[in-house]
Amino acid sequence: MSEKGGGRKFKRKLTPFLAHQMLFDYATDQLDSERKAAIEEFLESDQEGRTILAHLKQALHYVDELAKTDLAVLAHRHQDVA
Repeated sequence: MSEKGGGRKFKRKLTPFLAHQMLFDYATDQLDSERKAAIEEFLESDQEGRTILAHLKQALHYVDELAKTDLAVLAHRHQDVA
């Protein structure tokens, strides 16, 4: 028995709602290859999705940088100013 759709398991066309819900998983590389390809195809024609993805990536970068913050250094600088 052959599969339709070129062997892709994720055959349904993504709705904007579903695609937008999957963007965090896409941004953090948690999707399987079929869903990743579906999101990439969707993003080609969805400006809102691209904007949401850009904001997610900025937020993830900020959180990553925040995690690198050395609070002891900041406290020491604060003492030097006071």
